[in-house]
Amino acid sequence: LGHTKVVMKGDNEPAVKRLLDHSLRALRITNMDGITQEHPERYESQSNGMVEVGIRILRGHYRTLKSCLERRIGAAIPAGHPVLAWLLGHCCLIINAVVRGEDGLTPWERARGRPFHQRLIGFAESCLFKLPVKGPQHNEEGNMAPRWKEGIFIGYARDSNSYLVYTEDGVRTSRAVMRRPM
Repeated sequence: LGHTKVVMKGDNEPAVKRLLDHSLRALRITNMDGITQEHPERYESQSNGMVEVGIRILRGHYRTLKSCLERRIGAAIPAGHPVLAWLLGHCCLIINAVVRGEDGLTPWERARGRPFHQRLIGFAESCLFKLPVKGPQHNEEGNMAPRWKEGIFIGYARDSNSYLVYTEDGVRTSRAVMRRPM
């Protein structure tokens, strides 16, 4: 992202400390010298207040979207179900793309220098996605076959400015999706 100074914060959990150490080692290999880490005082949750507030916001958003999804499908989703990992990633991206800070910018805008321009779609919403014209995922039936297929929206690809759609063939990306009536 072009930053020359980075401060990585974590709590005092051994697993998080280990993760920070490995991350710092990997970043120093790439010749980034302005990297430090910060830890709160032991057993003092107030010293990590900003992180705690962020976690509370994310948990609330996650619970809301999970409850909405369970109501739509008419069933409870068990804690270990794989769809919940996709839901967590979706919640994080929505918070980063929509919530504005004191400077009027979203985290997405601060990091990329441009606003989030993709269409907002509900998690696990049935949608139509456009097949690519060429490449390995194009329609094998040729140019006379339908250009759109049904899928279930599960998130946004952060690296390619495209949508992630679950199909009977697995997870696919698409540059265009179309919402369907509930």
